[in-house]
Amino acid sequence: MSVRVTTRRSSAARRGRVSASMFEAPTTEADKVEEGMEKEIKEADAYRARIEALRSEMGDGWLKVFTQSNAAVMRPSSTAEQTAGVSG
Repeated sequence: MSVRVTTRRSSAARRGRVSASMFEAPTTEADKVEEGMEKEIKEADAYRARIEALRSEMGDGWLKVFTQSNAAVMRPSSTAEQTAGVSG
């Protein structure tokens, strides 16, 4: 009879520690791919919105402004690569 009491206590203790609301289904590769695709779509939409805003604000000169803003963003990383190449 003590075996049954011990079993009941351990089951109750387990149920007390883990509830259905704490359960998280394991993520699969398909879930990860889908999340990555959603992130890429959001980034593409943001990029598209940025270009549309430039076109509406700058008119025909939007491409020049876009090119200059991208060049300013790319310069620090290319400078760091050159510095690393010279010292390394």
